[in-house]
Amino acid sequence: MEAFVRGLKSCAGCGRPSEVLLRGLCPECFDKRHGVVEGLPRELAVDVCTSCGRIRVGHRWLYYRTPEEGVGLILSSIAYKPVHPVEQVVLEGWSLETSLDWRTRVRLRLKASHQGLAFNVSRSIVLRLNPSTCPLCIVKRSGEYDTLVQVRGAAAEDTVERVLNTLDPKEAPVDVIPVRGGVDVYFHHRGAAARFVSRLGSIARVKVSRIVYEHVGTSSMGKRRSRKTIVVRLEGASQRGER
Repeated sequence: MEAFVRGLKSCAGCGRPSEVLLRGLCPECFDKRHGVVEGLPRELAVDVCTSCGRIRVGHRWLYYRTPEEGVGLILSSIAYKPVHPVEQVVLEGWSLETSLDWRTRVRLRLKASHQGLAFNVSRSIVLRLNPSTCPLCIVKRSGEYDTLVQVRGAAAEDTVERVLNTLDPKEAPVDVIPVRGGVDVYFHHRGAAARFVSRLGSIARVKVSRIVYEHVGTSSMGKRRSRKTIVVRLEGASQRGER
């Protein structure tokens, strides 16, 4: 085939004509030499709780209905940052290359673009499950969480996510669990829980509808120990906006 066919140019690597050239290389040669996604690992370790079965995706531990759904959650959470001069990379799909197990090979189908022209590449990665125990199961075993904030209402999950992204890491919750109608957020300390509720009120209209104390025993000093549950209902966007 001629080097130039209807505007196609020859790849400096393989010599084949290509509509898209990246640093003089066709997408396949560029991907082999440089990769199209920055920092995409060949093997990705995924924490899975051996008690409740949840997997850790980012800072959250999530349930899944099927193993395939769990794989999809993991792959969707990856930041597909393009390698220059690639302008955008998105996950278009995936397929299993081996059976689902503690070590599973997955083929990613990636759609990328350069100067308005789209092209496809594929990449194989290994998902390696790391047996672990999620924070909530640790807390349930130890009985050490202090306050549960139950956020209920429309867009509860998105609103909680916004607030969590603004918190001091030292005041991060023990666990965050999406439930029917909202989100449960567990805290070690009541002060952190109170500031979380206050922050919720700065970006949305909220109503604390119920506060419950549950006796859970006595401390080593003989003092009565209790857990606090705060039920917060979201009523809409704050007129003040986010501060």
